[in-house]
Amino acid sequence: MLDEMKKSISEMIRENKELKKDRKVLKTRVACLEEELGKKALQDIDAELGLAFDEADLTYYTNLFKNVLKRNPTNVECFDMAQSNSEHSRHWFFKGKMIVDNKEYEDSLIVMIMKTQEHTNKNNVIKFSDNSSAIKGFTNANLRPVNAGKTSVFQSVITNSDLIFTSETHNFPTGVAPFSGATTGTGGRIRDVQCVGYCIAGTAGYYVGNLHIPG
Repeated sequence: MLDEMKKSISEMIRENKELKKDRKVLKTRVACLEEELGKKALQDIDAELGLAFDEADLTYYTNLFKNVLKRNPTNVECFDMAQSNSEHSRHWFFKGKMIVDNKEYEDSLIVMIMKTQEHTNKNNVIKFSDNSSAIKGFTNANLRPVNAGKTSVFQSVITNSDLIFTSETHNFPTGVAPFSGATTGTGGRIRDVQCVGYCIAGTAGYYVGNLHIPG
């Protein structure tokens, strides 16, 4: 049995060494400051890492590093920018100008949604100001420690408990990778409500249409 274990460990070490030999070493610096490269350096790292930078991103980041910061970005910074400034994180389209049939609307889509609160009942405790929203709940009795900082007896305390709600939209990731996309979406829903309060139950649903993927 020990011989088999040694053999397995030796094989793992050998495979790991072979992987290290074959592993492609990514550039640590992206040569934006090079006169002949500039934006092209970002285009290359974009293609290499699949960052999905659009033309506005490339122009902005080239100017940022070349003329403002006056240094080359690292590949880690480029990857971070792709995530931190993505639509998923910043909602550029959701907050952007909305033009339908060549007519520009005064409000963005997010403002239109927020304005619905002007025509509904006034039971919101938290709305559009955090990761989740909350509506007025009820008064109930809770068991709380007399001294939360150390071993203590419990006592019954009357408190107000508001109801927390959140809506998680992960349709696109779920459509591309059903299980991992839904898992991260569900995790985000749990995280969002716990940023606001205590979660005792929750639901999440994801809907995608026919992606028409060949094969």
